[in-house]
This record gives sequence, C-alpha cells and structure tokens, in this order.
Amino acid sequence: MQEAQGSIGEPLRAFVAHKGETTSLDKLRTFLDAIGIECLIAESEPSDGRSVEGQVTWTYEQADFAIILATKAGVKDDKKGTQYMGLNVADELGRARVTFRNRIILLLQQGVEPHTNINEIVHERFSPGSMDKAFTKILRELKNWGMIKLVKQQSKE
Repeated sequence: MQEAQGSIGEPLRAFVAHKGETTSLDKLRTFLDAIGIECLIAESEPSDGRSVEGQVTWTYEQADFAIILATKAGVKDDKKGTQYMGLNVADELGRARVTFRNRIILLLQQGVEPHTNINEIVHERFSPGSMDKAFTKILRELKNWGMIKLVKQQSKE
C-alpha cells in the first residue's frame, strides 16, 4: 500500500473526536500513523490564542475527513442502563456532519448506544481489546472515497 495522500499530494489528515485519553485512542493514533495519516486532535494542536470553539473549527479546516471515537463516557440513562458517548463527542459528530458530510467514520465502543438523532449514521462497533473491525472500516471507507489506493508491489528480480 502506498502512503495515503490528499488531493494535492500531501498526507491525509483525520480530525479525531474523542473523550479523554484512552487505550482505544492510543491504538487509533498508532494505526493512522502506520498507514501515513496525520491524526488531528483539537486540544493537541497549537491554539495560537484561539477560543476552544475557534480551535475546534480551525482543526476541522485542516482535515480531510473525521473519525468519531465514541467510547463509554459516563453518560448513562439510569432507567435503561444505557451508556452514551460523551456530550462533547456527540457535539463534534454533529459539527462533523455539516463540515465533512459523508466523510465521517463513526466508531462506537461495544455497549455505547448512538443518540436517536444520529443512529442512522453508518458505524462500526469495536472493543478496546480488539479494534480490527474498526481499522478495516477505516480502510474500506478511505478506499471508497478514493483517498487511498491499494497497489501491487512489483517483485524485485
């Protein structure tokens, strides 16, 4: 596989929405790095004096697509026992829908339910112990969007 490249030959950049530093986020960063995609996280980028809102907007503008990493975040419906993604992640998913339209990859941790107004978004389930299906989903979507291309390597004879 060749390095993932944006439209002008620069490496692809993924905006990543997440709740806290988790094992899943570490694995996602490692995977994206391994396939040559820059991981953009608003709070990790230099702010240049921007507000939090301005920082998130600026980071979105640098990205080619978004990955929403929806992990268990302590938001729970006590009556149903249902867990939801963090409120900031849900907000960033809404913003991503406006900015990236169909270039969003929603990764839902096992046991996390999507909010009713977003449950129609195609997503992939994962567990922190095994993110193989999530990584396959990322590659499948990037290939479908024409952002990556798998090529055969020629033998060295």
